[in-house]
Amino acid sequence: MGPTAWQGANDRMRANSARGRADEAAALRSMGLDNNNEGTNPTTYPASDGETRPDGVGSRAVVDVKSVPDGPDPAGGPRVIYDTDQLSSQRTGAAGDDLGHAVVITNGDKDNCRPSGPLADPENGSTVYHRDSTTGRWSEWNPSANGGAGGWEPTTQAAVRGAVGGS
Repeated sequence: MGPTAWQGANDRMRANSARGRADEAAALRSMGLDNNNEGTNPTTYPASDGETRPDGVGSRAVVDVKSVPDGPDPAGGPRVIYDTDQLSSQRTGAAGDDLGHAVVITNGDKDNCRPSGPLADPENGSTVYHRDSTTGRWSEWNPSANGGAGGWEPTTQAAVRGAVGGS
């Protein structure tokens, strides 16, 4: 990769990172949660594997925010958020403290993103939300919608804030 191509890739990476941090901060504020990744002393969070922590902690749930680009996946179809080891560890730690686990996907087009089947499985214990980073509107993933294929259903900021126990 030549210097011009490298610089272009680096600039795109930095812009995506800045957008993701801004979307994450806005989603956490909207839920009434502090960003657990800021400052030198993060707020207390449920124990997990000691290597990861959720982005926010409410009185009812721990929250991880995933920001994805607005467009569809370059391979086609929606961008998918998978049930990673990080999310599984957070969920296990939260359950140990009798808390729920929520994942928030942020971008401007909920139709171009979705959770994976395992992450969206109600038996899994994670609730998945979408926050439109342009309008601030919220949706919740319903795995039973669309004949079992799943889909986004409108919800409110107040409902999400209440579900996670934000202030």
